[in-house]
This record gives sequence, structure tokens and C-alpha cells, in this order.
Amino acid sequence: MTETFYTLTENIFQVLFEKSTGSVVLKANPPFFTIIAASDDFLKQNAVKKEEVLGKGFFEAFPDTIDHLHGEISAFDGFVKVVETGERMDIPFLRLDILDPEKGSRVPRYWRCANIPINGEDGKVGYILKNITDITGEIKAQEAKAESENRLLMAAEATGLAIWDLDVSTINFNFSPQLVPIFGHSPETELHLSLIRNQVHPDDLQNIVIKSYFESLETGHFDYEA
Repeated sequence: MTETFYTLTENIFQVLFEKSTGSVVLKANPPFFTIIAASDDFLKQNAVKKEEVLGKGFFEAFPDTIDHLHGEISAFDGFVKVVETGERMDIPFLRLDILDPEKGSRVPRYWRCANIPINGEDGKVGYILKNITDITGEIKAQEAKAESENRLLMAAEATGLAIWDLDVSTINFNFSPQLVPIFGHSPETELHLSLIRNQVHPDDLQNIVIKSYFESLETGHFDYEA
């Protein structure tokens, strides 16, 4: 059986790169880190045109990013580290506000980034492929969930409502403080799931709790209110 290998022409490779998600190629020439290629998606995400960034240093084109910290290291020092070590650097979370042309002002955006070294013909790092993914929607969803949970906890405190949560994958049991007195225990009692289960009426345990538990196996989450 013979294998067939296909070689991409330079033009096809360029088209594929330009259509890739959030990609920009920088020359490994500190302190400039000259932008030599940028995908359509990267340009759109940053609300810039190709002619505005190509041939410019990355921090000349995006001056607001130079002092951004990734842990304890700045964006600039991060690029330098990739060049010096030849190792990839991933940034799981980064806030970078960008200009919204329609609003005429900067809006908060959240990103996941990866800085990937690419060796030149001499075997040394000659370029950095920077890939960014817009995770603003994901972050806003998490914030909305946290806000909703916070409101629920505030409502529980105001009304005496007790809430407990069971992660069916880890059997991690969490509950609001109101649950302890509802089950007739003193505030210092260390409440366990088995203790609550022993105090629930068998009919409720069968018809409500157990039923909810098995339904939660499909969602991975189990909530119960008392």
C-alpha cells in the first residue's frame, strides 16, 4: 500500500493561515517583535486593519498590552522568554479592553492566548505564533451564574430557605448555613450527607431525593431545596 503525500503551495498555506482563528506571526527580534502576518479573525477581534499592523512592532501596534501581566511576567518579558527558552507559553485568562468602532469607546474583552515558538533555518527561534481566542462569552456566562447564585444565597438568608448541592461525580456536598437548624442541629454541628439522609422521610427520599439524584446523573449536578 502506497501513501500519498500532498505539499501545500505557499499561496494555499497563506490562505489557510489568513482564515485561521485569532493568529498572528511575530518575528523573534526583540525588542520589536515585528508583525509579519495576521489572520482575518485576529484583525477582526482587535478591530484593526491589516495595513495598520503589518510591519509594525507588536507593542507599537498594541501599546496597551506591553505591561499586561501573565502571572508575574509581563507580555513583553513573556515574548522574550519564549525566544530564549524555545518553550511555548500559554495564558489561560487575560483581560484586554478593545475599541468598539460602533460605540466609539473601549469595551472589556477576555482572551485565552498561546505563544508558540517557531524555529528558523538555523535551529533557533525565529518567529512566534501568537494565537488568541475570545472567551468573553464564557466569562460573562460564569459571572452571570455567580451573580445568580449569590442572589439565591442572599434570598436564602433573608427567608430562611435552605439550599444544598451535591456534585454527583465527586460526591462533594455543600450547603447553606440555614440547613443545619432546619434539621434540628446546633450551629456547630458538622453536617454530613448521610446524617441528612437518615432524617428524610422514606417517602420523600424515594419520591423526591432519589428521583432527583438519578435525573442529575444526566446533567452532573444535583440541587435540592428544603
